[in-house]
Amino acid sequence: MAFRDYIDDAKTIFNRLFPDNQITDVIYEGPNIVVYTKNEDLFANRDDIAKQVAQEIRRRIAIRPDPSILESEEVAEKKVREIIPESAGLREVYFEPDTGEVVIELDEPSLINQRDMEYIKSIKNETKWAPRIVRAPPMHSHTVK
Repeated sequence: MAFRDYIDDAKTIFNRLFPDNQITDVIYEGPNIVVYTKNEDLFANRDDIAKQVAQEIRRRIAIRPDPSILESEEVAEKKVREIIPESAGLREVYFEPDTGEVVIELDEPSLINQRDMEYIKSIKNETKWAPRIVRAPPMHSHTVK
């Protein structure tokens, strides 16, 4: 099957499973098929839908927000700092505009566990960026940053 066929199949399946998907682009990126959408519900609840599509076409699916719906980095950082509790030890917030991810460095990432989706969903809904929680390095490094 050609790459174009996988992309067409993904669009067809998304249209069937989530008719109001507002997909703006579908591209092949390494082993993944990346779907960009303006629909906030599709982005926020992407895990279940991505699994269904991935099972049908037998390829990895990544759903990312369309760059046009992303909150500005300054506003998004302010909202992230408001959402994350002080006990987690927020150190840095980095933005990766190419993937629509916000990397959040914490001293205690176990407090914002991926299983406790409350903080993750809040960040997604408030900023439209996809949060990725990582442990802050023990020593500050410009190279790592």
